Amino acid sequence: MRASPEQIFQEHGVSVFAKTDIHPINEAGVEGPQPLVREIPPGAAYPVESLGPLRDAVEAVHDMTQAPVAIAAQSALAVASLAVQAFAAVETLGCTLGCTYETAKDVVKT
Repeated sequence: MRASPEQIFQEHGVSVFAKTDIHPINEAGVEGPQPLVREIPPGAAYPVESLGPLRDAVEAVHDMTQAPVAIAAQSALAVASLAVQAFAAVETLGCTLGCTYETAKDVVKT
């Protein structure tokens, strides 16, 4: 008959701890192994009220997919920025209208 893991541990003088015991103390009074990863507290709620007209779309995606609100909001912001990209004149890296990657590289060098 094959020995169980518990029997093998006992034969070699190794203590077997219950899985629910996080910080077990052995017979010698020495603390046993501790978890390597601590419990992470939950993050702050995503400010959905700041999304303006995108709020309804974000809440609908969240309700239908059960994805976290932050993921639905990030997706909505990415789609909105892509949709208006051609219509907005945004100043970046010192460039104004018609700024491209090539002209931005020249501005950064100077």
